[in-house]
Amino acid sequence: ITGGASFSDALRQFPKVFSQLYVNTVMAGETGGALPEVLDRLASLLESEQATRKAVKSAVRYPMIAIVIMIAAFFILNIMIVPKFATIYGQVGIELPVPTRIMMASSHVINNYYYVIIGVVIALFIGFNRFNKTKFGHYQLDKLKLKLPIFGPLFTKLAMFRFTKMLATLERSGVPILKIIEIIALTVGNDIIGEELLGLRDEVRDGKGLSNSIMKRPIFPPMVSNMLSVGEETGRLDEMAESIAYYYNEEIKYTVDTLTDLIEPLLTLFIAGGVLIFALAIFLPMWDMIAVFRR
Repeated sequence: ITGGASFSDALRQFPKVFSQLYVNTVMAGETGGALPEVLDRLASLLESEQATRKAVKSAVRYPMIAIVIMIAAFFILNIMIVPKFATIYGQVGIELPVPTRIMMASSHVINNYYYVIIGVVIALFIGFNRFNKTKFGHYQLDKLKLKLPIFGPLFTKLAMFRFTKMLATLERSGVPILKIIEIIALTVGNDIIGEELLGLRDEVRDGKGLSNSIMKRPIFPPMVSNMLSVGEETGRLDEMAESIAYYYNEEIKYTVDTLTDLIEPLLTLFIAGGVLIFALAIFLPMWDMIAVFRR
């Protein structure tokens, strides 16, 4: 800035810190002479996104912890407990039930071929990361996110919140509509919706209305296109987009709370089922052993 560059040009030199959304909004504020107001809107947008991101993370944190604990318990049992029981059952010579045979087989594989398992896990982890970094891989994973049975609707609502919140912020900041759509397509956080938005930009450039173009795309809920249509007709597009963003923000909070209430009993059943399977695999043969000793 001291060397003569504008504030937005200076921000553009640090793309890892300041996104295209941030830089272009600041540039619009500089051009329109309303930089303080634009920065205030950006702060509000970033705060809303941060709060929403925290809510989504809190919804998935508990199930992830529970799954990790179950996997750790499985490996601990197979490494430390099952081999000792396998020695005892082998000396008695009784016929083992199916759960016990499966557990002993998994214990044998883990204890004797652990290096293969570690290699496969590392290879899968590296392969997944590389696949996710490719354009095709990231596109397929984003498509999968929207189709997930429980979390898919939540990811869709999150994308609609970001789309309408950014639309309201950039529209109020005086950014041209084609530039708005292009910025949102690159920063909405989902390649599927981003691709739809780029197609939407081309149609708007050809003279078609924003809401009419959105209406042709089933990935956008009807409420979004209907309310944006009202906003276009009344010249209050930014207000309508803000209203939609507020609606989706509340929907996300409700969905997160509902998922939390739903996931907790399901995870309890999942953990109880896992513990039951482990217990049956280890202790079922003991009943047969008692019968043998009584004879």
